[in-house]
Amino acid sequence: MIQDAILMRLQEIGENLARMRHIDEDAFAVVAADSWNQLIGLRNAISHGYHQIRPEQIWQIVMEEVAAFAATIEAVPDDR
Repeated sequence: MIQDAILMRLQEIGENLARMRHIDEDAFAVVAADSWNQLIGLRNAISHGYHQIRPEQIWQIVMEEVAAFAATIEAVPDDR
């Protein structure tokens, strides 16, 4: 059940990033870190099942990538 909750949150983050990119591609390109596009890709994999999700990969993302991703979000100027 925890894995399902984590997958849903990652999917939601990816969906929100994709929506932001769709609204203003130029602004997104200016502020987006590589991890943002990677999370959009992860969202697609979770949503559409392009390949089977491996729990160890999700755990690695959570443990090693999410904090760095959060830092990139916090670094975006408020006027964006």
